[in-house]
Formats: sequence, C-alpha cells, structure tokens
Amino acid sequence: MAVLVMMETLSPLERAVFVLHEVFGFSFPEVADAVDRTETAVRQLGSRARRHVRLRDRRFEPDRRQAREITERFLAACLDGDVEALMAVLAPDVTMWADGNGHAETPRVPLHGATAIAEYFASTAGRYPAGLVVHMHKQYDGAPAAVLTTPAGVFAVVTADVDMADGLPRITAVGAVRNPEKLGRVPAGR
Repeated sequence: MAVLVMMETLSPLERAVFVLHEVFGFSFPEVADAVDRTETAVRQLGSRARRHVRLRDRRFEPDRRQAREITERFLAACLDGDVEALMAVLAPDVTMWADGNGHAETPRVPLHGATAIAEYFASTAGRYPAGLVVHMHKQYDGAPAAVLTTPAGVFAVVTADVDMADGLPRITAVGAVRNPEKLGRVPAGR
C-alpha cells in the first residue's frame, strides 16, 4: 500500500520514468525511446520524480496520541456522516484508496480531495451493519488504524496517514480494505 501511495504522487510520465530507470535499471536513452521523449526531458522527469519521492519521506510525524485522536475523530465522523467534522480532520488534498475487490461497496477509483471524501462518507452513513464495533490499533500497514467488526466478523480495516497540513495535523491519506479475501486474515478482536 505504501508503494501505491508513493507512486500516486507522481504524474503518469514521472511514474514511468521512475520505474523504468530506478526500478528496472534502464539507461536514460532507453527510457527516452520507451516514452517517446528526449533524453534531456527524461533526465528532468527522473530528477523530479526522485525529488517527489524524497519529499514524501520527509514528513511530519505527529505523536501517536495525536494521530490516534485524529483517526478516532475521522472514524466517528464517517460513521455519523458528519461532513463538517470530516472537513475538520481531512487535509484539503487528501486521497482515499479502497479495496473491495468487487465484493464490497467501495469507491472503484481513488477519491481525491476532502470534499469528495466527506461527501462519500455522508452518502454511506446509516448503511453500516448492526453491531458495528471499532477497535483502534496503534498501526496497521504503517499507519494509525482501526478494525471494524460485526458479530459476523471483520467488516473493514481503515488506515489514516496523519501529516502536517495547513499548520495542523490532518489526515492526508486514507486506506479502506473491505476485500473479504484480505479481511479473512485480520484478527477480529483487539
């Protein structure tokens, strides 16, 4: 998931250059031929992509208590469909990735922006199964997380990447797993 999040920050052309040169080891002239650009342009794209990846690594790390509190507020607002509360904890340029593998209701493409994500959760409020319980975990897949369970088992795993946005710690990325094949491996209890 972390690699997908990182790659999503790059433009499609930057992504292609980065993967061909940095991952597969193709020379810049070979990459230039593959993407139909000049070698100079490809070198610039590669430099820009590496800079974006490095900047992604140098992020503000809130203390765990703060990250957990924001994640809890986010989940409560999601379950209630509270758009105002969601907008208070989401960074303006937040992105949400969801994996339902066609078996569960989730967005089929990443959602970008606080408004789009808040509207999505407002539209799903009240449609959650009875007996839904939220179990907070310190981390899951490298981010503050919650496992949502019902009497029937694990309903979802939600991760929140908390970073500094507008001078305040806010959620900059959300991951939601509803894929039954993946959830079958997640312990239902705390």
